[in-house]
Amino acid sequence: MDDFIQEIRDNLIRKNYLSALALSLTLPDICGKIAYPNMKNKYGYPDIGGRYAKWYDENIYAYENLPNEKQMDPLDGKAVYKLRCLFLHAGSNDIKKFLKNESTENFSEYKFIFTDSITKISHHWIQGKEDQKTIDIQINIVDFCNKICRTAENFIKKHSKEYLFKNIIFSFSKGDDNYDL
Repeated sequence: MDDFIQEIRDNLIRKNYLSALALSLTLPDICGKIAYPNMKNKYGYPDIGGRYAKWYDENIYAYENLPNEKQMDPLDGKAVYKLRCLFLHAGSNDIKKFLKNESTENFSEYKFIFTDSITKISHHWIQGKEDQKTIDIQINIVDFCNKICRTAENFIKKHSKEYLFKNIIFSFSKGDDNYDL
């Protein structure tokens, strides 16, 4: 895990934001497996998305939002898991359709972007058309990646007894062709 986090931070320093984001989006997978190793879906298979979302919600989302402000920040664990799936499997960060389908609010559009400026979530309406609300979500990619890294580091420190790294991912030594699977 330390190698993953160092690699993310190195990529951020070198402004390799896509690589940093890709690796950052895998950390909740690893932590979710540690926290909920026996979590199953309705078919009896490991519930990868469920444990990802649960870990993210309990360890990140819960500390960024008041319990009754869910709609202010729609990037909960399910949304971040959807981002992870789209980004890693389709090369896309377009989670607007997912966010709109998950929302209980009436609005006309989501705008979602990663940026190198400030993170902000804003709501605005077209003048004279109060039923046509747009929600803009602007995420600072460096802050987002660092937040996931810090949270994963703290989680692993607290759960070092459950942390069986070799059962999760292979480890390797740089410059060595011998991989320990």
